[in-house]
Amino acid sequence: MRPKVRRKHRYYKRVAQPWYTRCSGLALVIGLALPINTHAQTTPGQSVPNGSTPATPATSSAPPTSTSPSPAPATPQTTPPASGPAAPNRSGGPPPAAKPAPAPPPFTMAWKQPLAGGDLTINVVVAPSVVVTAGASTPLEARRRDTGDVQWSNEIASWQRLAEGEGLIVGISGRTLHAFDQATGAVRWTRQSSAEDAHVLIARAWLLIADGQTLVACRASDGQEIWRADVGAPIVTTPSLGAAVAVVGLATREIASVDLKTGQVNWKAPVPGVPIGATVTDDRAFTAIDGGTACASRLSNGAVSWCYAFHIPIVGLPLAQDKTVSLALFDNTVRTLSASSGALRRNDHLTARPADGPVMVGPLMLIPLTTGELAVYAADGKPLPRVASADPSITQILEHVFVDRDRASIGAVSIAPGSTQTLAFYTKTPTPPPTTTPASAPTKSGGTASGTPTGSPATAPGTAAPGTATPPPAAGR
Repeated sequence: MRPKVRRKHRYYKRVAQPWYTRCSGLALVIGLALPINTHAQTTPGQSVPNGSTPATPATSSAPPTSTSPSPAPATPQTTPPASGPAAPNRSGGPPPAAKPAPAPPPFTMAWKQPLAGGDLTINVVVAPSVVVTAGASTPLEARRRDTGDVQWSNEIASWQRLAEGEGLIVGISGRTLHAFDQATGAVRWTRQSSAEDAHVLIARAWLLIADGQTLVACRASDGQEIWRADVGAPIVTTPSLGAAVAVVGLATREIASVDLKTGQVNWKAPVPGVPIGATVTDDRAFTAIDGGTACASRLSNGAVSWCYAFHIPIVGLPLAQDKTVSLALFDNTVRTLSASSGALRRNDHLTARPADGPVMVGPLMLIPLTTGELAVYAADGKPLPRVASADPSITQILEHVFVDRDRASIGAVSIAPGSTQTLAFYTKTPTPPPTTTPASAPTKSGGTASGTPTGSPATAPGTAAPGTATPPPAAGR
């Protein structure tokens, strides 16, 4: 059934067709006929540039008149070759700039070597000529820095601690300190200690031994004792060396300062807990305390300047710089405090638990992680690409890590569940060469062939080195 025809609205019945409505129909018929001649003059086979839209003549709602001139034919164009420069985008502008490649991590793994056994007490130190590992059930092995091949070894077992410096590798086995030549492994000297769990530091020709409640100072070159200081309580931290003093933490919730020249105890001062490590600057000692508190003490008298209670365990030693001190915490963060007031300056979040305290590598802050990776942060706290573990495809657990004195290489020992341990050696990532050709240098004038201005001295004036503590005397007392 056909639908009924709807009646027109009464409004439209009252609308009459005026004269200009009837005339517009006639004008439309004439206008449709005129463009036929115009389009006939267009040059056939016109090509369009790649990625652009051909121009079309402007149109108007009004019909063209017979007096309008015909448009000139467009000039033929050719498509640019495919091998030329990048074509502009569809908007007609230059092509979008390519995204810069991500920056590589600051360290690259140079080599890795498997370690026999599953000794969970193994330690690693990086010396200028070798990378050394040893543990309670692992013999001492020194490997070449360039290849990782064993250069020399020692079959003595029960190694508890390792230290390096002054061309020596010093290890503690039982109550005996053994000093080996780094390059050859020859025994340079040995000496006895009264405690098996002694702490050793080698720095600036000093060998400091925390032996029970006695701090012993020796010459590192031959192990000759210079002085010993009884601090009155068991020493529980590795000695920290300042310009003129050595600072140790005591089991009695104190820290003690000992004069390097005389061996006299300058002072003992209380802190809010048992120290786990200290870092000494020119005028202060920054102490990490068991239970998650950091304190700053004046070197002049041991008075505490400030303490910051995180209530979160601290990992490793504080990192002291000119105006700040940074600490790694068990909650996967690194907190940076003001060195003068202890106010919180920055809170950097890690992706895993830190395995040791932060260290500076040039302008960068590096934190070893328990996953075997190395987290890296810029000076402003921006996270940078992490250094991967020895085998990123397998879950790794970091056992020990050591950054050398020049901050140019890292040794790390990690273990994977159900597999052997791995020693990995990392070196600084080389700086990539510049990608752009440098502009030609301007012509030198008024100087010598080396570019030194006329009348300048042949060499720059020297600058005096900052004063440091006097090294150990040539002969013991």
